[in-house]
Amino acid sequence: MVEWLLDMANNFAGIATFPFQGVTYRLPVKLPQGVAVPANQVPPSICPVSIDWNVYWQLAGNPVNVGVAVNLQAASVQASILDRIASVKIDNTGSNCSVYVQFPDTGDVINCPPNCSVTFPCLTNLLNANVFALGLEAGFIPTTRIFFYNIVLPPAVDYEVNQSVALWKASPAISRGTTIFNENYGTPSLGDQIQASIPLNVAAASNTQLWGTPYESGFIYLKALQINIIGLSANTLQVGEMAILSTGAGGILIAPTYAAGAGFVNSGVINLLTLTGMDVKLDATQTWKAVIAIEMVGADGEIQVISVFTQSPI
Repeated sequence: MVEWLLDMANNFAGIATFPFQGVTYRLPVKLPQGVAVPANQVPPSICPVSIDWNVYWQLAGNPVNVGVAVNLQAASVQASILDRIASVKIDNTGSNCSVYVQFPDTGDVINCPPNCSVTFPCLTNLLNANVFALGLEAGFIPTTRIFFYNIVLPPAVDYEVNQSVALWKASPAISRGTTIFNENYGTPSLGDQIQASIPLNVAAASNTQLWGTPYESGFIYLKALQINIIGLSANTLQVGEMAILSTGAGGILIAPTYAAGAGFVNSGVINLLTLTGMDVKLDATQTWKAVIAIEMVGADGEIQVISVFTQSPI
C-alpha cells in the first residue's frame, strides 16, 4: 500500500482545487485530572472537517476528480484550531471513490480506498492540506469526513465492505506510452461494457473514436476485440489496412491488413480478427480511434470494431 501511495503523490497536477467551504473547529481530548496544559500550547485535540463533494464537483464543472484546500492556520498558536497536524483519519464509508489527503510541504499523501476508514500519522510542518477525490460519478457523489489530530495515532484500516483484489503477473512496462504496472503485477478487470463502433467505409480515409476516450484520468481495460468486414466487394485486386491507435503517446495498438481479388463479392460478414482472454491496459487520457489506414479504392464495404472493456478512472 505504501509504495502505491507514493506513486499516486505525483498524479494531482491539473486537478481543480477549491478552498474548503465550511466551519473548522476544535474538539479537545479530555486530559487526566490534575494535568495542566501550558498557555502557549493547544491541548490534545481533533478538528473534524466534513466535505460534501457535490459542492466542489459542481464548482469544477462535474469532473471525474476534484480537490479541496483545507487551512487550519491562525494568527497565533493560542488562536489556532490546532498547533500541529500529527495524524489524520479519513472516513470514506459509503463512498465509491478514493480520497487522498496531501500535505504540500512534504508531499506526504494518505490514501483511503472506497468504502473504508483509515487513520495514519502524517509528515507535515504546516496546518493545511489538500484533499482529493478521484473517480467521482454523477448520481453517486459522496460526503467524506476528515479528522485532523495534533497527537500521533497508530495506523489503522477499517473496511466497510470487506474485499480483496487479486494481483496477476504483468509486464513491467508496456508499449502504450506509459509504465503502469508495479513490480510485474496488476489487477484484472471485469469487462463490463460492450461497444460496437460506427462502421467505417473501406474505400475512404475515415475514423471513429473508441470507448468514450479521452477521459480526465484512468485506464481502459480491453478484454475482447472483434473486427468484422461487412458487405465487401471489389472489381480489381485491392489491399487495405485498418488500425486501432492512439493520437497520443500510445501509438498503434494493432493494424490488420485485408485483401479482395478481382470480382470478389461477399454480402455477409467476414471476421477479420477475434481476440479473447485478454486484459490489455490502455491510457484512457489519450484519444483512441479506429481508422482506415490504407483505402481500398474502388471497393465497397464497411469495417466495424466490437469490443468488451472496462473503463476505470484510477
